[in-house]
Amino acid sequence: MRLPKRFSSSLVVLILSAVVLSSCGATASLSSSTTTTKTTTSQPTTSSTTATTSTTTSVPPSTTTTATQQSNVVTRCHASQLSFSYSWDGIQADQQLDVIFRYTNTSNVTCTLYGYPGIEFYSANGQPIIAKTLRRGGDPIAYDPGPNLVTLTPGTSAYFYTAWGTASASNGITQGCALPASVKSYPPNSYTQLSLTFQPQPNGQTWVGGTYMCNFNTNGIGLSAVATSSTFLAHGLVNSSDFAPGNFVS
Repeated sequence: MRLPKRFSSSLVVLILSAVVLSSCGATASLSSSTTTTKTTTSQPTTSSTTATTSTTTSVPPSTTTTATQQSNVVTRCHASQLSFSYSWDGIQADQQLDVIFRYTNTSNVTCTLYGYPGIEFYSANGQPIIAKTLRRGGDPIAYDPGPNLVTLTPGTSAYFYTAWGTASASNGITQGCALPASVKSYPPNSYTQLSLTFQPQPNGQTWVGGTYMCNFNTNGIGLSAVATSSTFLAHGLVNSSDFAPGNFVS
């Protein structure tokens, strides 16, 4: 049976509309599927970037190590870290007096001394006693250990010797000599002085301020390098009692 022409046209329109709608649905479904796939695959990339950033920013351990190394460096002793004293018990030899001086580390850090100190003696009126300083062994000082590094932990000490003639070698009198009343000393490699005044021995023994300094033109004042007490004791010229803490005054 033939349909009327107008029904045939309407049927064609309906069929075409169904095809178009079906095509649009397929396109929408495909677009949605594609978007989902992109979102899923982008997440690992973000996670990888974050992990890389966290690894490359860890610097603190290196900084801490450097600070620790710097705090462990041992430097030379400054005058502000030291006390200065002398042995009350002067060693009287034949027309000669030997005196031991001492530097003690009074700070809370370890430091070092190396070489010869500077030393200047003064009379009671404050005038310097001019005499050449002899940094060597032999007359007038018996032994000089020479420069060696002395490490002072807090509370420990280093020592040096001085020696001078006590009377004129020619006639045994004190003409042209001087009595030392005080002394100033520069620790090795320092430009700051430490000073002290000589005090009389209460028991009347020989003491520095009561003993003339003579023979300036011949022997001068002998001076040793700074060393430990064990270094001087090993040479055999002194006794351990000479380094007893009670023998030193400042």
